[in-house]
Amino acid sequence: MFKVGDKVVCPMRGSGIIESIEERDFLGQAQQYFIIKIINTDMTLMIPTAKMATSNIRLISDLTTAEDAFDTLSKYDELSAEPVNAKERRKINMSKISDGSLIGCAEVVRDLTHIHQKKSLNASEREMLMNARKFIINEVSLVKDISESQASSLLDEVLTSSFQ
Repeated sequence: MFKVGDKVVCPMRGSGIIESIEERDFLGQAQQYFIIKIINTDMTLMIPTAKMATSNIRLISDLTTAEDAFDTLSKYDELSAEPVNAKERRKINMSKISDGSLIGCAEVVRDLTHIHQKKSLNASEREMLMNARKFIINEVSLVKDISESQASSLLDEVLTSSFQ
C-alpha cells in the first residue's frame, strides 16, 4: 500500500512524506505505525498501519490531476453557482477539504476567492480559503517538483486570469 519515501496527502493537515514505519507499544501490544512528516510544519503524524486503508490519506496527485485542478480554478460559472448562506457554504467547503481531494480544494479556493472579490469573507471563511490555498500549494509543489513560491505564483496567475 504505502512505503517509506511516498509523498502523501493527509486531509486537513496537508502534504507530507512517509519517513519511516516503526513498531511501538500501545496498551501492551506492539503495533506498526507510519511516521508522516507534514511538509513545512513541525507536525509529525503517527498512523497505525492497520488504519491507513480506512483513513483518507492518499498518494499525491499525478500531473494530470494537478492540471485538472488548475482547470477547475479557472472555470467559475456565476450563473450555475448556487447562492447559499455562509453556514451552508462552510459545511459544503469543509466536506470538500476533509475529503482530501485536490480538485475539491481547488473548488473551495475558486468559490471563496470569487465571493471575496464581491464582499468580505467572515473570519472562518478567510481561514478556510488560506488553508485550502496552502493545501493546493503544498501538493502542487510536490507534484510539479517546484518551490512553494512557484506553486503559489501559478495559483495566483490562474485565479487572476479567471476573474478578469
